[in-house]
Amino acid sequence: MITAADVKLLRNKVSDEIETIESTLEISDDNHAVAREVIAEIPTVLEGVVNGVIPSAEHIARVAITACKDVQFRDFLLGAFTEYESNAVGAWLEIVSGAVKKDYAYPVVTVLSTYYYRDDKQEEAAEMVKEVLDHNPDYSLAQLLSRVYPVFSPENMQTMAGELHPKVKAVIFEQE
Repeated sequence: MITAADVKLLRNKVSDEIETIESTLEISDDNHAVAREVIAEIPTVLEGVVNGVIPSAEHIARVAITACKDVQFRDFLLGAFTEYESNAVGAWLEIVSGAVKKDYAYPVVTVLSTYYYRDDKQEEAAEMVKEVLDHNPDYSLAQLLSRVYPVFSPENMQTMAGELHPKVKAVIFEQE
């Protein structure tokens, strides 16, 4: 079982990885090559997470950087539950969000909040979004979710993310 202490120990390694690889990754809303690479790793990483294996610092750094720089990848994560087991995705996102510093955690924490929301943990989800907005008031996905959570049911959130997912995936993979 992966503990919070395990993730905390990983934080320095992840920070070092981010510093090392961020400038070498060519990521943008027009170039989804890194997003495709990270998506290809997801099944193996999720299997490891389910079996108590912590993802590598490099993988976590790549996920965090890509989620920050490629909106389509971040939005892919919103609907990843449609392709992979939701609890495994949630556990993976918790590891990633816990292992990166706040500036890189906003997208992943915001996406993770949607998993909490769909799991009938609306108060925790709203608190996560509030915390993101407290530190980054201009973060657009958190702004949107702060308006959506009070009026959407978990089922509406699941439907919306499920409908968005194939569209986002098509954009990411259209450049292949």
